[in-house]
Amino acid sequence: MIRKHFIFFVLLLLLIVPTTWAQERAIRPVETNIRQALVIGNANYAHAGVLRNPANDARAIGKTLSQLGFQVTTLTDADERQMDQAIRKFGRQLRGNNGVGLFYYAGHGMQIDGENYLLPTDINPSNETDVSYDAVPVGKLLGQMKDAGNGMNVVILDACRNNPFARSFRSSSNGLAQVVAPTGSFISYATAPGDVAADGEGDNGLFTEKLLQHMTTPGLRLEEVFKRVRADVQQDSNNKQVPWDSSSVTGDFFFAPAESERVAAPAESVAASESTQDFATQAWDVVKDSDDPSLLEGFIKMFPNAPQLNLARLKLMALNSSVSKETPASSTPPPKTEPTVQKPSPPTSVATNNALAGEAAKKRLLEVKNCVKCDLTKADLNGANLTNADLSGANLYGAYLSKADLSGARLYGANLRGARLYGANLNEAEFCDTKMPDGSINNNDCEKGAVSTPSTKTEPVVKKPSPSTSVATSKALSGEAAKMRLLENFECFGCNLMSAYLEKANLGKANLGKANLLGADLREANLTGANLSGANLSGAYLRKADLRKADLTETSLVGADLRGANLRGANLSNSKLAAARFCKTVMPDGSLNNKNCKLYN
Repeated sequence: MIRKHFIFFVLLLLLIVPTTWAQERAIRPVETNIRQALVIGNANYAHAGVLRNPANDARAIGKTLSQLGFQVTTLTDADERQMDQAIRKFGRQLRGNNGVGLFYYAGHGMQIDGENYLLPTDINPSNETDVSYDAVPVGKLLGQMKDAGNGMNVVILDACRNNPFARSFRSSSNGLAQVVAPTGSFISYATAPGDVAADGEGDNGLFTEKLLQHMTTPGLRLEEVFKRVRADVQQDSNNKQVPWDSSSVTGDFFFAPAESERVAAPAESVAASESTQDFATQAWDVVKDSDDPSLLEGFIKMFPNAPQLNLARLKLMALNSSVSKETPASSTPPPKTEPTVQKPSPPTSVATNNALAGEAAKKRLLEVKNCVKCDLTKADLNGANLTNADLSGANLYGAYLSKADLSGARLYGANLRGARLYGANLNEAEFCDTKMPDGSINNNDCEKGAVSTPSTKTEPVVKKPSPSTSVATSKALSGEAAKMRLLENFECFGCNLMSAYLEKANLGKANLGKANLLGADLREANLTGANLSGANLSGAYLRKADLRKADLTETSLVGADLRGANLRGANLSNSKLAAARFCKTVMPDGSLNNKNCKLYN
């Protein structure tokens, strides 16, 4: 039977391939998994005063690009040497990847004789000639990106501010000069060539504020994103500021792909809707909604290097698991000497067969906040209001849930592996047999819905283990209440601070023993001498954090980002460091750990 299905699968591919060869279009989507970005924001100038927004703009753009799948390097208040080295390094990173490279700059910029320059924070020119030697030419950046030979380059310049050294120059021109975009490049300016953009009154400049708003919208092509930015900026500035762009891009690029692209199309329409010769992608569109394990096995064998390989394996495991659960387990009677505990099950009023998937599942969830066993793989739910939603058994693998409100949500048996939960509100959310973003299992609330009577099912009922010590108990503080207590009292033992935003927080000698800080943002935080013993810091962002003399005994740091962190004198006894990232990390003995630097060079 398996062989029969496998032969059918091969024949189906043979039908797809010639159709795809026959269909060519002038414009093709830029399809790549390699996205790299260099983000620079200069605000504190030694000889040109302080700008309000660029550092905030850079951090916000860097964070958003990370959520959109970019590998991001972010610099703030960089001098000439740092900017030059970063641009050269960025050029090396792009080479040979055939991916997408993006450069963003916010800060002072100027034009001299038609050449654009980005100003480092240590510049102090006495005349125009000094600028050409002490500033960073935009041409150098474009040259590095062009020589890399990658698929597409995007340059975003929010640098059209007043010339701070105009009085020292014999002549000067406002804003930046227009540059013709090299082949395969897209260049965006915060305002039209020769015009000046305001620094802004809020946390972000007007141009960057609108860019952040539109670049996360699913299904918008690159050009459409900047059209919307232009319209909003022009309206809000009363036509005083009009963003400009120059493009020689021939393909379609999406910061956030459309949700519909993640849902399978019927087999007969695949060839007509696809414009690439990526046979693996088309084959996946055919088989991904199939309940036949043999088709998935055939896909895995034929495309061992496909981007969808892990998804295929995951679905195959799920199918095999469901088959095994439906088989009567009469040969393995339930234990008689041990009382059984039955896991809470989804409400019987909700159909669990033929579960919804893709756009239909997302629509149902947002409308009725009930989507039991739905397939929401990589669904874009950023900022969604999901309070008290029932997502029992839902597959949220790789879902975008940044800043989503999941307070009180029921997540029994849900799969959150790889989900983006940055800034999400999980206060009073219920977990039982829930797979978390780092792959761990959260059984925090299993006892709430459990019953002590024996199960009436024919399969053995397994007693769930008690909650892990690394996860806060239901009585512990969580969410904003926990964060407030920590910042005010420097103590939150056992608190649930999952995905908390604590960047640059001063937490020296704080007591965070056994706290749940999974996925927390602790970049550049001061944690010197802090008690983090038994805490869960899996997937936490600890880049450049100061952890000197911190107690990290029996702490889970699985998948944590420790690049640039200082761990001198810290106690790492029995801590878990699997998949943690190290680069220029100062270890407890004072040595440097550069284990993962090559991944970012």
